[in-house]
Amino acid sequence: MLFAVLNSAAIAILVVTLIGSCSHVPKLIPHVARTELKEQIRKATLVVVGHAESERAVRTLVSEPKEGSMPLQLRAVRIAVEGVLEGHFGSEQLTFYYYQTTGAWDGPPINIVGPGRSIFYLVNDQGVLRATTDVYLSHTRLVTGKHNVLSVSGKEQVLSAIGRLLLEPGEGLKLEGSLNSWSHSVAVALSLIPQTQVVQILQKYLQSPNHEARGRVCILLAEFPLNEKGCLSGIISDPQILPEDRRLAQKLVR
Repeated sequence: MLFAVLNSAAIAILVVTLIGSCSHVPKLIPHVARTELKEQIRKATLVVVGHAESERAVRTLVSEPKEGSMPLQLRAVRIAVEGVLEGHFGSEQLTFYYYQTTGAWDGPPINIVGPGRSIFYLVNDQGVLRATTDVYLSHTRLVTGKHNVLSVSGKEQVLSAIGRLLLEPGEGLKLEGSLNSWSHSVAVALSLIPQTQVVQILQKYLQSPNHEARGRVCILLAEFPLNEKGCLSGIISDPQILPEDRRLAQKLVR
């Protein structure tokens, strides 16, 4: 069953059950709305790169049975911050909140903060940080390794910086088995920056001294929707390229 977005009437009848000490739990109103990534970036006042150190439930909201309502749980996430893309934050750790549904779900990607590196889009509410939207996906996984994250000014520069983080091979990139995840990152980048810019970022790494990264980037360029296949012949004949990428290259040139 696909749950509809909570409306104001459903929010008004929420019965609150606290987990833990209520004095430390912010009374945040749920903001349940599917929001496109670009709009989340536009709304965010703080954009950080980091990974979750801990996550816990701090409040449960149970609504009366009614069409369009859903059970919600407020969760607190502590982030180890690796860099700030936009906004000001001077600590190596931060805590933010978001509501997660605890009911059945058959819809767009749901927001679940898991292990690994991500980009988090946050806003200030009642003196605490919260995700730009609840229930629906409100962070972006990074599978390209660790990067030197620099603060930028202006939303267009933020979009470009996120595109680079999604596409550029970073420190600790695990190439084995990462092609599907990296391909997804290309799709996300294409929703943020022009295709020509995506191609330019990837093409820089065709000259990388890392043979494995070079082969993987060539595959990303050659596949749909970029269809930039000029690099394929070079990696087919390079024995230092990952075997699975050489096989994929042979299929792509046919």
